[in-house]
Formats: sequence, C-alpha cells, structure tokens
Amino acid sequence: MNAVERVEHVAGAFGPGAAALPVAVRMASEADLSGLAPEFGTKEMLRISGAIVLESGMLVALGCPVCLSNAIAAAGLLVVLTPVVAVSDAHERAEAHRVEAELEARDVTARTRDALARLRPAPAAGPGAELVVVGYGFAKTEREGACFFLAAQLRANGVEQELLLGPRRRSDDAPAPHCASRSALAAHEGALTARVVDETAEILAGLVATRLEEAP
Repeated sequence: MNAVERVEHVAGAFGPGAAALPVAVRMASEADLSGLAPEFGTKEMLRISGAIVLESGMLVALGCPVCLSNAIAAAGLLVVLTPVVAVSDAHERAEAHRVEAELEARDVTARTRDALARLRPAPAAGPGAELVVVGYGFAKTEREGACFFLAAQLRANGVEQELLLGPRRRSDDAPAPHCASRSALAAHEGALTARVVDETAEILAGLVATRLEEAP
C-alpha cells in the first residue's frame, strides 16, 4: 500500500470551554462544499449516483450523493465516474449492491450522534459545536481489498478542523481504518459492512470528544 499521509491537527484549538459544548451531527449540504475540492465540484459530478465505483470497478462508496465526490478528494482517493449499475460482472454488481444497501441503511451520522451522547455528559443547551460528515464509503487497496474512509469537519468557537479516516490519508489522531475483501463485506447481507459503520461511528465520536476536551 502507498504511504499514509497523516494530517495534523492543532490540540486545544477549540478553546477551554469546548468540552461543554453540545455537538450537532449532520451530512454536508451542497453549500458546505463551496470551498472543498473545487476540481470535484462540478454540477455533472454532483448529479452522479450516490453509489459509484472506485478505482476501476473494485468497490462502491456511498455517502451523500452531493457530497461524495468532495469526500473522495478530501480523503485523497482516486475515483472513476462509473455508476455501480454499469459494472459488467453480475456477481460483482450484486456484491456492490449489498454493500451499498447496508451503507445506506446504517446512518453514520445518527450512530455518531448516539455514540457522542453515551460518551459525554448532557451538555448545556444553546449554540455549540458541529460535526459535518462530508462523505464515507469503501476504497480499494492493493492488499486488503477495500478499506473504509470517512471525511468530516468539526466546527466550534469559530475554528474548523478536518477529521479524516482512510487508508491513504487520515488525521494524526485517527486509527487505521477497517479493511476487508469485497466478498466479506457483502456476505450475510452486508453484516460486516454494518459492523464497520457502527464501529467507525464510535471511533469518530471518540475523536470528536477528545478534540473538544484537548488542552492547548
């Protein structure tokens, strides 16, 4: 596998009061993406299906259809603009659809929100922090088959930081992503895919809580 690029963050950048802030979690909107990866921001790309084939047809990635191309750019991945329905091999197409269906069913934003509620005491009401998930999915890798990736932005007290989990580009405080073969991810109606999304939501919530609590 290619070398991993570690994206550094500034510890304590959100300020001493950030630990008590409530955190809203949502998928990015088109307006959120105006400053992200402009080379991937054309209307033509925004119209493609939420499920696309990464790196010559190996696997699909799914997030928000509007957000997905920008997430791929943010995560440092390569993309082939091929809808999953265009994959010629029927077996590959069936596997891709099973992974896609489970990704769509497991709302990573809702699961991250729930995980944050378990990790942190009930914060005070009012303006708080915001976690904007740009996109997520699976990217082909040379050895493991496919690895989960997620790109997000954490915003609080006028400060914005990237949160990246992926096989090639990830935040300096993020662990290595979940990796598996496409057949393993698709087996048993996508059971492993569901577990990967759930565990990633727990990891993401932990990263958010830690960053908000970090001292300068």
